[in-house]
Amino acid sequence: MLKTLLLLGVGNAALAVNKAAAGSYETVYGTTRQPEKCPYLLEQRITPILCDAISPESLGKIREIATDSHVVASFPPDEVSDSLLSETVSMASKIVYISSTGVYGGISGIIDETSPVDSGNPATTARLRAEHTWQGRGAIVLRAPALYDTNYGLHKSLLDGKFRLPGDGTRYSSRIHLDDLATIVLKALLLAPCGSTYVVGDETPCPQIEVVQWLCDRLHLEPPPSIPIEQAHITQQGNRQINSRKVLSDLGISLRFPSYRDGFEQCIREYDRAGEGAMEA
Repeated sequence: MLKTLLLLGVGNAALAVNKAAAGSYETVYGTTRQPEKCPYLLEQRITPILCDAISPESLGKIREIATDSHVVASFPPDEVSDSLLSETVSMASKIVYISSTGVYGGISGIIDETSPVDSGNPATTARLRAEHTWQGRGAIVLRAPALYDTNYGLHKSLLDGKFRLPGDGTRYSSRIHLDDLATIVLKALLLAPCGSTYVVGDETPCPQIEVVQWLCDRLHLEPPPSIPIEQAHITQQGNRQINSRKVLSDLGISLRFPSYRDGFEQCIREYDRAGEGAMEA
């Protein structure tokens, strides 16, 4: 059993990592700036660290915990926090920084580790700066596309009536189930070279309209209205097919959910089993 896992930021991705790591670490710590979140973290068997990233006391505690430990950083880009925290945990045995395929911006087509980032796009600047900061401390960078699990993702947006199809839906999109992302994170902490960069995603990139139509048919929903592509959120304007063969090969991973059909079908079954209200009409 490994000794310590430190989660810098405890959002959906970090919670999935914690779940997948059950029994692998003696102690899991998680940082939060919200005192009201501490009881929930304890319920998840995460020891909360209530911290202010610029507080010497907080930084000292994080430094002590991180030394010779595994660290996962998954909070949104913040120049001050990235700089301070990456230095503070630099004595960790391994660091994974969860980034976004959004760094490819307006670049279309098949994306792998050899693809150039869209460094001239203002929308990518903050994330690329954060990657550079963390990689300077030896972090492994994982660039992830859209994330989903039982209670989070496209299926929920459709059920809630919030989703709008960008344009005609023919642009390609990629995604990965949070359980599969968590598996990749934990394997990267064990096997990936420090300072490496990988793109991650499932094995079935497809046009947005394909997955939307499949979900609407499966959930007995009317197709959502469409909006002009320029009105869609920046994360929905891309046209990328993520090729994750390298990370799967290098780390010896077989995805549990290699396609959106596998993943969303499991989400629907789990949602109904949990008694959250029938997801199907």
